[in-house]
Amino acid sequence: MRVRESSGFTLVELLVVIAIIGILVSLLLPAVQQVREAARRTQCSNNIRQLALAVHNYESAVRRMPPGIQIVDADNTAGSRNSQGRWSWGAFLLTYVEQGNLANVLRINQGTLQQRLTDPNDGALVLEAIQTPLGVFRCPSDDAPDLNEVRRFFVAGSPVFSAVSNYVASNNAGRVKWKDLVAGSGDVPDVNGAFRGSERGLQFRAFTDGQSNTVLFSERTYNNIYVPESATQQVKDRLPAAGLIYGSRGTGTAGDGTNYSSTQGVADVSFTSYAGINDHGVFKKIEGASSRHAGGIMTAWADGSTRYLAETIEQDPDVAIDSIFDCLLAIDDGLVVDTSTFQ
Repeated sequence: MRVRESSGFTLVELLVVIAIIGILVSLLLPAVQQVREAARRTQCSNNIRQLALAVHNYESAVRRMPPGIQIVDADNTAGSRNSQGRWSWGAFLLTYVEQGNLANVLRINQGTLQQRLTDPNDGALVLEAIQTPLGVFRCPSDDAPDLNEVRRFFVAGSPVFSAVSNYVASNNAGRVKWKDLVAGSGDVPDVNGAFRGSERGLQFRAFTDGQSNTVLFSERTYNNIYVPESATQQVKDRLPAAGLIYGSRGTGTAGDGTNYSSTQGVADVSFTSYAGINDHGVFKKIEGASSRHAGGIMTAWADGSTRYLAETIEQDPDVAIDSIFDCLLAIDDGLVVDTSTFQ
């Protein structure tokens, strides 16, 4: 009598197969994640390049770049530059990133952001518009919400939350500054980055270091990876909190409990080299550049190109132009850097 042999798996064999599958998954998962991050980084590069090209189209049409933050005060005193809304560079570029409908609602040539938000006829529509998220202003690797709950401005004493931007404009090699030529003042600007607080932006001919040697835009993350050292630092350490698309708070004080430093409004939409790349120190990070891409940031340059800058690039977070990172932000320092090694 012949005995039939079972053709099934034994428990040991099944466990071995499961273990092998587990090992294969653990080996493949990092590769899949790397592929996904590479795709997100490519999309980020495309987004920030579109912004640089929009600046070129704007400059061709208007003969100037947009200002970093529009300051239209008749005088040059911080007291008049309060925490209420001002248009930023993003609002000026809407038509050039295929957002003409939003531009038609905002009508930035008919008043400041503060004035448009309080317009009795269409203030509600303006608020809805500035809360509209735009993919071209977002890095797909970042996990920010649609509205920026940290960087805000005030209308009639009430906070206004607007859409998040992961891209911020180059303001200065050094501390963030708003001072620039004010109509009729005769002042000499002391800001050396591409985007300044002013009624008008710069012309490309001011970039005497060369457009291929000057950074226009970089990234900033929303959630900070820095761990607060104490409970008293937790509010400050919520920053960098990315940036804002359409506008920001002003650059002075308001005297009604909504006071901010004279630089905060510019930092809402701009970055400097005062904070190193991915530097999450308590004070400097409010104006720094950072990203969720491993080891560096994506940048857009004045010639329309994009490059990845590693956080290991030479940088000296102070007010002097004395490092490679400083030189890449300054438009006219005369210290040209060999950028051929940047990706």
